Amino acid sequence: MKFTFLPTSSLRKHSCFDNNIVLELSTTDYERSQDFLFVIAEPTRRSEHTHEYELTLNSIHSAMFSGLQTQDMIRDLQQLSKTNISNDLINYIKSCAEMYGKVKLVLKHKRYFIESIFPNILNELLQDSEIKACRAISTKQDINLGSFEVIQQKIESLKKRCQELKYPLLEEYDFVHDTMTKNLNIQLAPDANLRPYQEESLQKMFNTGRARSGIIVLPCGAGKSLVGVAAACKMNKNCLVLCNSNVSVEQWKEQFKRWSTADDSIVRSYTSNKKDKLNG
Repeated sequence: MKFTFLPTSSLRKHSCFDNNIVLELSTTDYERSQDFLFVIAEPTRRSEHTHEYELTLNSIHSAMFSGLQTQDMIRDLQQLSKTNISNDLINYIKSCAEMYGKVKLVLKHKRYFIESIFPNILNELLQDSEIKACRAISTKQDINLGSFEVIQQKIESLKKRCQELKYPLLEEYDFVHDTMTKNLNIQLAPDANLRPYQEESLQKMFNTGRARSGIIVLPCGAGKSLVGVAAACKMNKNCLVLCNSNVSVEQWKEQFKRWSTADDSIVRSYTSNKKDKLNG
């Protein structure tokens, strides 16, 4: 009994449900409810006694990327809400979830492709003038194979347009079949033993046989660096680690040398003060 849905008068007039959620800070199970809402919804407003969130297409897709299934979200909402969850809200969650992963942006052999197992969706996308302008080669054979190539310089415009059409792109890198990027030939160090939750994080990233885009969130001290090193070893391709300070750059370099077989010939630093020569 942690949060409730409170429709405003304007929304009550124009729609059957309101996907805004109000979390009461005075409840005994506040932390559990807050953790759940951080996963499935977007924060919109805070006051002294309540926090407000909104369920959106993006937040539901992010929740699914973290491993939550449609029935998990609906079940937990029903358990935690002070009011009954409307069928309209349940149908909204289901409709958003149905769009998840239907269209992918895949990097293969240094080229980008839009992929889908639904030919009707590919055809629908190509009916849009903005997306059609992003297409690299126009052949019917591509569609029959479930994909079409897109121009790399137009990727950001493509992603934005697909989002507007409610087909958010799930990004993947087909590193296994990438013969154009040389392997680094690095492995995890013999004493790099991953904990179960670290293994689970990697499984979510690689469960399709490709590297999937996303954010891995773990508590402070839970070994995020080791997960990052393990991911790099799994792909075995060139990786770029972006840091917010020169100190972090050196720390990450040491983490790679500590938890993998990589050495200074492979791990290079590039900062305002130090610019190692980068391997091609």
